[in-house]
Parts: sequence; structure tokens; C-alpha cells
Amino acid sequence: MDTSTSETSYSGAITAVPYAFRASDSRLCKLYVLVGGLLTLGGTILFGLGTVALLSSIAGVPAGTFTFQPALYLLVWLFVIAPIIAPILLVARQHRVHDGTVDYDRWIALSGFLFLLALYGGALIAAPASQRGAVPSGIVGSIVQFLYGLPREAGLLPPLVAVLVMAAVHRLNAN
Repeated sequence: MDTSTSETSYSGAITAVPYAFRASDSRLCKLYVLVGGLLTLGGTILFGLGTVALLSSIAGVPAGTFTFQPALYLLVWLFVIAPIIAPILLVARQHRVHDGTVDYDRWIALSGFLFLLALYGGALIAAPASQRGAVPSGIVGSIVQFLYGLPREAGLLPPLVAVLVMAAVHRLNAN
């Protein structure tokens, strides 16, 4: 492989992470690449171990509802991890194909951080009452109390809205 090509491009999702880090001039984007890359790696390991544990617990069970659960784990993994890694892949592609800009990198990194915040908010909304911790005081406590008061089904809305915002940011700022 030509060294000039290997330094200026990437060969897949895994190598896009260091490429996006090197290619971007935005510190916010570089921070997101680090945070998003680590969360993607950690989330993949966590979901992988959860799937293995689930498979071992349903071994020998006849086909039915229990055998559907590993597929559901993989689907949830995809819906959580894909939007976390998407800004990194978009920045890498933008720099490889269109000579990306610092503004694009900043906006897409902000949308990635927005998704992480929305994922946390969605988890707060969807948390069962028995799993909810003490509500802190102050403005954060007011926000947490409001999120706890929403119906659990509404926990899907913040991440979904954040993904739509991310798509709009990419659409409006891409070359």
C-alpha cells in the first residue's frame, strides 16, 4: 500500500476514527471523536457481553419469545451505537471527499453531543420508578423531576429528535 494514500484516507469505520481526528481542525470535533469513539467501543463491548450472557441464559429453551431477545439486543445496539459513531464517519467522509470545513466539523460534533445528551434524557424518562435515584436540588433537579414525570414511552423521543437534528445539520452544512 502506498504510504501517501494510507495517510490521507481510511479503509473502514474503525480507521475512520483516527482519520477524522487527524483531518479535523476543530477542537470540539476532536473531543467528540475521542468521546464518541470510546463510547462506541464501550457500548459495543457492553452489548456484546450482554448478548453472550443472554444467550447463555436461554440455552436449551424451546424457540419462542426468549429466542427473540438476542435479536432485540442487536437492534437496540444498532439504534444506540449508529448515531454515536455517525458524526465521526460523516466528518471523515466530508474531509476525504469534499475537503471538510471547520464549521461543518463543529456543527456535526455539536449534534453528536446533543444526541448523547438526548440519550441520557431518554434514559431518565424511560427509567422504571424502582431504578430512579434521588433528585438533586436546583435547576438540574427541576429538569430531572420534569423528565421523571413524563410517560416512559416518551423516552424514545429525545434521541429520535436528536438524530433528526443531526441529519438536518449534515444536510444544511455538507458541501
